[in-house]
Amino acid sequence: MCAAALVAWTGAAFAVDARVDGPLADTKAINEAVDRLAPTYGLDPVLVRSIILAESDYDPRAVSWRNAQGLMQLMPETAARFGVANPFDPTQNLRGGMSYLRWLYQRFAGNLTLILAAYNAGENAVSQYGGVPPFPETQDYVARVKQYAAAGGTIPPGLRAKNSALVYRAPMGGGAHAAASGGITIERTRVGVTIYRGAPY
Repeated sequence: MCAAALVAWTGAAFAVDARVDGPLADTKAINEAVDRLAPTYGLDPVLVRSIILAESDYDPRAVSWRNAQGLMQLMPETAARFGVANPFDPTQNLRGGMSYLRWLYQRFAGNLTLILAAYNAGENAVSQYGGVPPFPETQDYVARVKQYAAAGGTIPPGLRAKNSALVYRAPMGGGAHAAASGGITIERTRVGVTIYRGAPY
């Protein structure tokens, strides 16, 4: 875990390289886009919504401490692999994430457990271990996405949220993160994702 993430667990203030500006994206609009796009990739919209919920809690500017980006938390190399020029653009991110999911469906012959494990840990890790890797984060991720999907792409009542990622939000428009200094606030979202919110300008 990187130093910034370690500090986040303590709740201490530290300098962060991105500030927040603008409102969160419209969840309804994102779901409408998912419903429109998912069938073109042969995917169940409920599954895609469940992955978005687990990955970013519908924040199109979420960035994990591993540098996964946007709604479906694409790593830069995955974004490039599937033609995503701006991972903070919701439509591009959705298309890239769904393209990757479609590829994983073919790679793992439609085995949902392996597909989800590969989306979280990478297809090479799944192949290396011959199944779900023995990573608590990945095992928890697979179970949570399935629970969200069984509840129609929502958090089932009574399900305790767990941290899926430590993220901050990128500036509007994406691109290189602006340098910033000063204190931040740490906010836990409804799915247990921690978001670093930069000090206002």
